[in-house]
Amino acid sequence: MKQRYRHILSALLGGILLTACSNDELVNIPSKELLNVSEVLLIDSESESATIDVKANCHWKVTLENGWEDLAVGTKEGDGDGVIVIMTGKNGQRKMREAAIYVESNSGVVNRKVTLQQKEAGARLSLGLASSLIEAEGESRVISVSSNANWTLMSSDPNVFACDIYQGSMDGSVKLTVAENMKESEREATLTFITEKVNDADIPVTQTLTIIQKGKVVELLASPGSITTQAIGGNYPIEVRCNAEWTVRTGASWAQVQVDQSEGDGYVNVICEQNIETQSRQTTIYIQAGSKLATVFIEQQPGMLPSVGSTSAQADGKYGAIVSFSYQSNTSEISEYGVCYATHEHPTVNDPHRGINYDLQTAADVTVHLSGLLSGTTYYVRPYVVNATGISYGEETTITTAGLEPQEEDIGQPTWSRRK
Repeated sequence: MKQRYRHILSALLGGILLTACSNDELVNIPSKELLNVSEVLLIDSESESATIDVKANCHWKVTLENGWEDLAVGTKEGDGDGVIVIMTGKNGQRKMREAAIYVESNSGVVNRKVTLQQKEAGARLSLGLASSLIEAEGESRVISVSSNANWTLMSSDPNVFACDIYQGSMDGSVKLTVAENMKESEREATLTFITEKVNDADIPVTQTLTIIQKGKVVELLASPGSITTQAIGGNYPIEVRCNAEWTVRTGASWAQVQVDQSEGDGYVNVICEQNIETQSRQTTIYIQAGSKLATVFIEQQPGMLPSVGSTSAQADGKYGAIVSFSYQSNTSEISEYGVCYATHEHPTVNDPHRGINYDLQTAADVTVHLSGLLSGTTYYVRPYVVNATGISYGEETTITTAGLEPQEEDIGQPTWSRRK
């Protein structure tokens, strides 16, 4: 029995020793596979190939993950030291692209990862336009844009040279619409395209287009060619027929225009002031469109003094008189009429007079009553009428008030009246 236990114990101890020896041998056995590569490979955006150096003492193979469309590995496997050839297209995108390349030993024990990075492309921008010369009537053109970036557009004169969009991304097109040129001279604008800056090191690309628009072949006609106006003044229209932009100026302050510039067909309204002078006056209205000039000659008739008809006068008792006359003013409004009187010949408004300056008409038959005269006195009386040109005197006549000797009226103050 004891012998049997002795065999079992010996067997167990032998197994333990055998197991311990086997584990020590596995731990201490060194790896025989050596495999080293770079962890990161950075290539330029324009590069179309690259290499990875392999340091190894074993057989290895290469796999590619998360690659881009035109990326390929030219070397699939190798033994010992070697070179992995990478083939790729240029990176035309505005961001860096990345792929993973794995190099694994033949046994699979050693596996190395290489991160392949290709830099982002620099901004690219080119423009296409069939013709940069625009007709004077205005038209639309399409500008083609070829780019790998976001871009913006600026026009030096967006009100005339207008674009349907002012920013875009990648390839695209811009519709340019140019308004009609109403001037004889040509005009131009600059369209500036510039790419977006994606980082501090990025250099934006700028492209410009100079657009030139032809000027008008100007046609200009003003009618009538001459105007004769009344002395009283008024408004006088001039018709302008033109296919371009035009300006107006006048040669005299008494003839003003309501419109000093316009374009296309239209009218110029000339406002003539009243001529109070006894001579006619002339001026010229100048209408210009580019190098074309049209003129309208204006002559205004002279101002005229009012006319005064025959005078009828008679004494009205000891202290009064009644004077009747007619008047007419053809060129301006009446501002006053009345009667001058004095004991000497040819009385004027510098002598005693009675004037009326309300409820006036340009022509009328009137009667003026005088009072406050001296009795028994002979007076020279003469009517007068005033307009903007001046004063006119009527026929002079005499009256003698009743009474044997000059005597002042002793009631009230001198008065006057009129009767039509």
